[in-house]
Amino acid sequence: MNVFNTLTVANSTFSGHPSGGSALFVAGGTTTIRNSTFQSASTSTTDGDALYVQSVGTLMIQNTVFAGHEGGSRCAGQTNSIAATASLSTDASCPGFTQVALNDLHLGTLGDNGGFTETIALLTGSVAIDGGDNTTCTESDQRGASRPVDGDTNGSAVCDVGAFEYGGLISGSLTGQVTLQGRPAPPHPSWSVPLSVSLTSGEQLLFDNIVVSDQGGIFTVGGLTPGDYELRVKHNHSLSCSKTISIAAGMNNVTIGTLREGDANDDDSVNIVDFSILAVSFGLSDAQVVFDARADFNEDGVVSISDFSLLAANFAVSGGTC
Repeated sequence: MNVFNTLTVANSTFSGHPSGGSALFVAGGTTTIRNSTFQSASTSTTDGDALYVQSVGTLMIQNTVFAGHEGGSRCAGQTNSIAATASLSTDASCPGFTQVALNDLHLGTLGDNGGFTETIALLTGSVAIDGGDNTTCTESDQRGASRPVDGDTNGSAVCDVGAFEYGGLISGSLTGQVTLQGRPAPPHPSWSVPLSVSLTSGEQLLFDNIVVSDQGGIFTVGGLTPGDYELRVKHNHSLSCSKTISIAAGMNNVTIGTLREGDANDDDSVNIVDFSILAVSFGLSDAQVVFDARADFNEDGVVSISDFSLLAANFAVSGGTC
């Protein structure tokens, strides 16, 4: 990668760059590298397999690992322009870095460690674990795992050096899709509705909020700890739909099912009370003062035979497993 102006590199992994080139070629400007991992296959002693600085600019490196063969060179060129903190290198060519032996880094191989891109894991005993500076640390690692974590279990959570946070837990997100009754085919504005969404693990309620679906009936809940949940989804005049789901790290797509209409009084049951609410507004539109939107089950602005049909189809039914 050639840098001629301004560049910030954060939570990134560079792996396998060969002899005859550098992962970063800096030719001036302002470059900031934070919480990144460089692992080289080069044995060159002149190129700077991680970094070559052609001309002096502003070059800040924080919480970063430069790893490579003992015979190689991590940095080359105008290295006096490097301002490094809490960073590790396997040789002495990078000013401000702490020199460590390659074996002491205990780096894994490039692979799938969760998240959307491949990373190089820190293995147990790595000197990079809790070796960073919390004041310049990114809030999460390349995978999306939160930082900092007390990786060395000494009672103090300190950011790791590099793109991978040892012991970091990657959160998951839920993208759910509901089917709404009595409406035009999606995408359509009538499918964008407020949904009451709750997630329970065991006896603990972990999420309970109103989430608005898009015009395809799709909604998203993020920041979930991987595990099994009881999911409940309800619109204010539909019956609830509950199901057990498993959330893994990253994105999780879940088809919720059909939210059955007719629950005008929002008690999760379609009964004579709901029929009475519909009867009062039957034949009215949303332009009239006494119109009751609770009975407009298909949300077309009119309480009509279509709404009655939805209620009749679900009469005497309660919410539950879908």
